Amino acid sequence: MIEVREEANTAKVLPASAGTPDPTFLADFFSEAELSKILRKCTRTLRRWHLLRIGPPRITIGRMILYRKSSVTAWLQGNEQVGAARRRR
Repeated sequence: MIEVREEANTAKVLPASAGTPDPTFLADFFSEAELSKILRKCTRTLRRWHLLRIGPPRITIGRMILYRKSSVTAWLQGNEQVGAARRRR
């Protein structure tokens, strides 16, 4: 089905799916399950980190939890630690 919209005296023909989001729209995000696999932590750990405010920032849409890939990278870099020198006895 084709939808016709008139804007400023100019008719534009759009596909009927113009109102649906692009499937690549969420390509910049990890789902909770994807991130838990990447970090090798269970989803409960990710949720606990969120409650303790020590985990990566997340976006909640209804019941769907998403993590922006760039935010996860920044969070990992912010938690990077340099190993302490070993003391000799």
